[in-house]
Amino acid sequence: MGIIVNAFEKRKTVPKHVVDTLQKKYGDRLTIFNQKIRYLVHYEKSISLKREPVFISFPYAEASYDIIRLFSQVEKSVDSLG
Repeated sequence: MGIIVNAFEKRKTVPKHVVDTLQKKYGDRLTIFNQKIRYLVHYEKSISLKREPVFISFPYAEASYDIIRLFSQVEKSVDSLG
């Protein structure tokens, strides 16, 4: 998850390259890439206000639903590999 956040914030080039690769390969299934702006706004607020993950600070926000959906999508993708 940290790789995706760092890439969205353009903090480091390695995470950006990793996310670019993930987006090319799984972009149609991992929809968080299309919703990154909404996620980042809530992410920044949750960090600055309480230093908690967005889904704890704003449990009913769209960003929280997005990030939980992302975890679910990643889990399904990993399960399908094995």
